[in-house]
Amino acid sequence: MKKFKLLLLSLVAIVTLSSCNNKESASIWNALGTITSVSPLFTVQDDAGTIIRMATPTGLKLEDEGRRVNVFFTRTGSESEDSKVIEGTFAGLEFIYTVKLSHFDTDTLNTPAVIDSIGAQYIKPLQAWFGGDHLNMSYQAGLYSTTDKMAVSLVYDDEKSTNSDVYVSLYFIAEDFDPKQTNFSNFHSGFLNFTFKGSMIHIPGYGIVTFHISYIDPASGREEVFVIKSDQYTPLSPK
Repeated sequence: MKKFKLLLLSLVAIVTLSSCNNKESASIWNALGTITSVSPLFTVQDDAGTIIRMATPTGLKLEDEGRRVNVFFTRTGSESEDSKVIEGTFAGLEFIYTVKLSHFDTDTLNTPAVIDSIGAQYIKPLQAWFGGDHLNMSYQAGLYSTTDKMAVSLVYDDEKSTNSDVYVSLYFIAEDFDPKQTNFSNFHSGFLNFTFKGSMIHIPGYGIVTFHISYIDPASGREEVFVIKSDQYTPLSPK
């Protein structure tokens, strides 16, 4: 009996300063990373290993250390762009929630209860790249109405997968989910961030792991496969 592991990411981000993400301002930088310290200095280590040091923002607690964030800041030091320590002034952040791991077998994966819990595959990766043991992905999903409440999951096939090739399927579920509908009135674009820490999906420090991500293009209805390798650290678009 084939078993599947479900990596579930709830798309709920807490924005402590929503006005910070100003794309018109060249002075605003952002980094995806992990909070390494809250006090006396707020520090974030990004996926490339760089430490960003800032004054501690209001509202963060010691228990926030270790959480995954997208942090916005202005650079105040004179370090080179490839420096491993950067001084900055905090501008804002979004918390990015980590995945939850569950198990399914082939007898239950397509049952009504599971379908109601994980949704459908009408979600398309737009770009994807790895940073450390995180998979970052922008996407487009088909919606029947406008909603901000979504959850996205990767279903991992542990019978087909090997140490060098990982096979997963991309699913999403929205507030107005209807498994019988395929005609969408809206297309929602967003950003996903998956971590494989503690998930039994191991990205080794040696060798290259190829991820095969199955999905259905919500615009065309065609089943597709998005392929990305674990050594790709710049955004990769589907061919």
